[in-house]
Amino acid sequence: MAFKEIMLLNNRMEMMDIEEIEEKCILNEFDLYDPLRIDMKTACQTLLSTIDQINQQNISFAVNLGQYEILSSYIMNVANYETKNTNKILDCISDLLLNPSLTLIIANLFRPILIDLVSRWSLSNDDEDNIMEVDYDAVSKVESVANAYSLLLPIAPQLLR
Repeated sequence: MAFKEIMLLNNRMEMMDIEEIEEKCILNEFDLYDPLRIDMKTACQTLLSTIDQINQQNISFAVNLGQYEILSSYIMNVANYETKNTNKILDCISDLLLNPSLTLIIANLFRPILIDLVSRWSLSNDDEDNIMEVDYDAVSKVESVANAYSLLLPIAPQLLR
């Protein structure tokens, strides 16, 4: 009898362990989408190294110098970044999200803040010193946004809301 009780106790403990593991997995899954838990520095470093790899492969690719400098300076000075500069880095990443070569890469790296990045497309940039602005005419801007949505919606349907 004692052996069966120990087995039942062990089975309950195993069941509790499985439940605890499942609970931890669920928590980690939610953390994946938590904007407060994103490691911006690591994500920006990965994005910069990806841009460098694409440039080394001589693929036709358009990232302007201003965008590259903003990403680099953010990585170097993460601790000293102010709100204005944080908006600059997010605007920069949002603009890069419109580049078809980078859309899915950025979506994966910055998944917790993807909705924020996409919403920046509709905001007007009234800053005179904004060096990231690309001279889009209305048609090419709409085409770029439509192309980005076509890539993003299958993996992030929450963007429709």
